[in-house]
Amino acid sequence: MSCVKNTSLPLGHSSKSAQRRKIGLELCGAALLTSSALAAHAQLYVYEGFNYPAGQNSSANTLNGGTGWDRAWFSSPPVRNTVSASLAYGHLATSGGAIQSIPQTSFVPDIRTFTGAGLGAAGTDLYLSFLLRPNYNVANNPGIYGGINFGNADGANIFIGKPGGNGDYVLQRGDFTLVDSGVAATSNTTAFLVAHFAFAAGNDTIELYVNPNPDGPLVALVATINDVNLGDVAGDFNLAYLNDNGNGFGTHTFDEIRIGKTFADVSPLADTSGGAVPEPGAFALIAGVAVSGASFVMKRRKR
Repeated sequence: MSCVKNTSLPLGHSSKSAQRRKIGLELCGAALLTSSALAAHAQLYVYEGFNYPAGQNSSANTLNGGTGWDRAWFSSPPVRNTVSASLAYGHLATSGGAIQSIPQTSFVPDIRTFTGAGLGAAGTDLYLSFLLRPNYNVANNPGIYGGINFGNADGANIFIGKPGGNGDYVLQRGDFTLVDSGVAATSNTTAFLVAHFAFAAGNDTIELYVNPNPDGPLVALVATINDVNLGDVAGDFNLAYLNDNGNGFGTHTFDEIRIGKTFADVSPLADTSGGAVPEPGAFALIAGVAVSGASFVMKRRKR
């Protein structure tokens, strides 16, 4: 979008024509400022929608889609396959398919790093979200666990999901101590898990929200950890791995992994055509510019 500024007018044009042209240029400038503000606000650092053909497994080192990553997903032996249908939660925007674990009796992670994003510096905040569905009877199989660990290769990480021996969604430290959300995982039902990371020079603060409304503000905090140091400099927060064990028969489906600067960045809304609509803050900004512009034009006309 550009505003071409031409103040010269052909002979015979009235001062009103010049006035209208000036108003148009001023409104165009306001629109450019609005566009720039929206572009600067949206910061989705990492995304994975698992947009792959169904049946591919992560041990082939070919699942390298999404944005913000610096390597493909990898596990050996293969423990997860891609599926064609994306998980869904409310009005959350989704794309591609999903990835589902193969029943196994031992822990084998699917690992992927995003060191190129340079995240985790002290004094910064991140929001992280993903969809998780337990594909089994949770009440009858308390030992099955599934979720995603985020952190770094030095062992400082946080598990977000359903742990073994507990039917609720939790935050769990690397030493396996956990903070329970009190929100139960439901069999064959997709959960929308959101975590807020506030990085500090010492210990970081991690907050968990279970099934927040993508349409509204982030409310209903259910668990907090504030005694783990995930790193102090940019790049320390650089690793994710899918972490589950189905004890030979239970599986989990993972989808829509996002890491961004704000909750709005990791909870985009879908419209009826499948695209993402602007976040609520963007609507407010656009409306404000429109109202201001209309008011300005009316005032000029009255003079």
